[in-house]
Order: sequence, then structure tokens, then C-alpha cells
Amino acid sequence: MGTTQLETAPEPKYWHLKTRLTEALDSEFSVGEILPNERELAARFGVARATLRQALEQLELEGRLQRRRGVGTTVAPPRVGLEVGPAEPDLSDDDWHVDGYAQTAPPAAVARLLALAPG
Repeated sequence: MGTTQLETAPEPKYWHLKTRLTEALDSEFSVGEILPNERELAARFGVARATLRQALEQLELEGRLQRRRGVGTTVAPPRVGLEVGPAEPDLSDDDWHVDGYAQTAPPAAVARLLALAPG
């Protein structure tokens, strides 16, 4: 018997469904809107409810959905992100300095807690 090459596996069904659900969230639903129940969504996308649950769980982990018992699954508001600079500082210049920095003495209570000398 000869050896066979392993073929790359296609993406899992739930992952493909997550992509389709993301597209639907972006085009058909607004923030705070309640999604149809699992049975209706599974029928709409032609998947098993277990597959749908996996996709919904991934979207919840990503912050796209909020699932609350007794309310249902709602579209989550977008997360507010902060711009992040480069992972490593630019070390090409040996002169380290900070612009606009002024050192001031901490308040007396903070100085006591940090065991700093006054002033």
C-alpha cells in the first residue's frame, strides 16, 4: 500500500455558518434587535441546531451577540477599541525622552502610602 497525502480539511460547518451569520448581522439586523429563535435560524440556514449553537457561541465570544435567558439573542453594540501603537518601541534612536512631561510631587497621602520622602 502506498501513502496518501493529507488533504486540507474544509472549514467546519459551524465556522462557515458563523461567516454567513456575520454577514446577516451586518446587513439585516440592527444593534439591540432580537434574533429569531434557534429553530427558525437553523431552518433558514439549513443546519442542525447543534451547529447553529456553535456558531452563535463563537459570535458571542467575539462580542457580536448577547445571549440572555428569557430575552433571547440580541445583536451586541460594537465594542469601542483603542488604537494600539507598535508592539515594540523604535530603538533606532538612543536618546530616550518624553515630550510634555513634568514631574510633580505626589499628594502627601499618596507619598505616605508609597513610603516616599516628602517633596
